[in-house]
Amino acid sequence: MKFWTVLKKEFIDHLRDRRAVLNNLISLALLGPLLFGVMFKVIEAQQNKAESLRLPVVGGERAPALIAFLNNEGAKVETAPADYEAKLRAGDLDVVLAIPADYAEAFHSGKPAKVELVVDESQNRAGASVGRVERLIEAYSRQTGLLRLVARGVSPDLVRVVKIETRDLALPQQQGSALLKMAVGYGLLAAFIGAMAITIDSTAGERERGSLEPLLINPVTAWQLVAGKWLACSAFSLLAVVVTLTSYLASLKVFPFHTLGIPLRFGLPEMLSALLILAPSCFFFAGLLLVISLFAKTFKEAQVTASLLIFVVVLPSILLLFKPTNASLPTMLVPLLNQNLLLDSLIRGEAVSPVYLLIAAVVTIAVGFLGAVAGAVLIRRERIVFGQ
Repeated sequence: MKFWTVLKKEFIDHLRDRRAVLNNLISLALLGPLLFGVMFKVIEAQQNKAESLRLPVVGGERAPALIAFLNNEGAKVETAPADYEAKLRAGDLDVVLAIPADYAEAFHSGKPAKVELVVDESQNRAGASVGRVERLIEAYSRQTGLLRLVARGVSPDLVRVVKIETRDLALPQQQGSALLKMAVGYGLLAAFIGAMAITIDSTAGERERGSLEPLLINPVTAWQLVAGKWLACSAFSLLAVVVTLTSYLASLKVFPFHTLGIPLRFGLPEMLSALLILAPSCFFFAGLLLVISLFAKTFKEAQVTASLLIFVVVLPSILLLFKPTNASLPTMLVPLLNQNLLLDSLIRGEAVSPVYLLIAAVVTIAVGFLGAVAGAVLIRRERIVFGQ
């Protein structure tokens, strides 16, 4: 069929600019290692910081038993500097424990003894240290309270009216699903980026170069011409997704998240399933960008308009962040939202419904196909061909 000739022509044209193609693919390939590498180092640094807790104390001599307890639990207790408030605001310190002058009197009289944790809550990186200090002081409070009951001949069980035991139903792979879903979700962005360059070049770009009109003079129908371009753009988009997912898979082999207590299960079967879920979006983006690029009068206008569509790509992920939704038949009828929900099920280790997968694929490809049909209608218009 003639559209295969157009398809071959688009491949050859796009591959002529090898540097642009390689730069695009290399940037997507590096996205996985960079993303997971930064995540790994940040989480590792936070855990190490919390484990090797540095705790400046004001008035530590007023609570020797508390200080001894903190030291025994691994905290590095030290005297707080005189300008500790300024250092907290500057981010040089995470938390300071202040023990007031009336602490000893209240403690020995059996009353609640107050201590202060001085923090700057605008410093987000201090959260792990503050949390550990709070847990240590609560543990000391419970231990001391139980010892007081025992000393008075009272069973500690009398104050434990209700005992809470947490039973976590999450599978091991689900515990790290949020981290992995965010990373694999970039596959949708990769599909968009992979389709954007070739789609704009094969429409608005060809019009500016003056090669679109000669194409229409050839014995090929408008639909065959647009169908060839649509399939070529979809193929390059799919290649971008494959490169991105492969880089994620390789990155998980390099960075041992399991050593940080974060089990991430993403092997070859999960990668192939993710590819199957994401593939329809390649046809969707190619059709959408095809129409937008034909409407744009110039190559630059097409680039700017297409760049604004990135918000549409990430919008479903943002919505699901604030309003979690389960996969259902109505949601499978919404392109991009259906892919996000299916990816969420996959990453959480849940069974992906073949029916939902089929519906999502058909609907998403159909919308992309309608974009190609609209492009075939538009390309017949003189105003579109000459960018008037």
